[in-house]
Amino acid sequence: MAVKKQAMTDAVSEVYAQALIEIAEASGELETVAAELQELGNLLANDTDLTKVLQNRALSERERGGFIERVFKDRFSDSVYKFLRVVNAKDRLGSLPGIITAYSNLLRDKKNIVSVKAWVAQEMNADEAATVSRSIGESLGGKTVELEQEVDADLIGGLKIRVGDKMIDASVASQLRLMKQKLVEAGREQARQKAATL
Repeated sequence: MAVKKQAMTDAVSEVYAQALIEIAEASGELETVAAELQELGNLLANDTDLTKVLQNRALSERERGGFIERVFKDRFSDSVYKFLRVVNAKDRLGSLPGIITAYSNLLRDKKNIVSVKAWVAQEMNADEAATVSRSIGESLGGKTVELEQEVDADLIGGLKIRVGDKMIDASVASQLRLMKQKLVEAGREQARQKAATL
């Protein structure tokens, strides 16, 4: 299953996303805002003219605000429309892709969802994937796991897993390397002991 590449976040985008998620939660619109931000993200990714207008430094805040009103006022909820006006007023429209990603990440945290990437020797079927997801979720304190699989021809069996920035290698190849290393170390230790008795 292909996963759409997300924009990078930074401190600015995370601050704005946090403010928006608080507004959305207070008005009971967490999912509505998420859907509208996804739509906005798709527009920004696919309509270069729209992105150019929103990020055009030659336009004044007022001119960009007028454009936002014409394009988005009746398209999005009041919360998202007003948020876009604030972002424009603060001259942060260029941060919108990062804000959208940061909002999605915050919402996933609220819902206790974590993304996990698994490298496998051959793709797991639905039942196997569900079992692995459940096992990983339990080991992470009861989180819901969204599992992305990638077939790696170099793996003999087992799998490698990445959760956030942590990598867990439970592949057969890795276990064989460890076994080989232990055998070599044990052989060296025996040779040392034998040499010591001569």
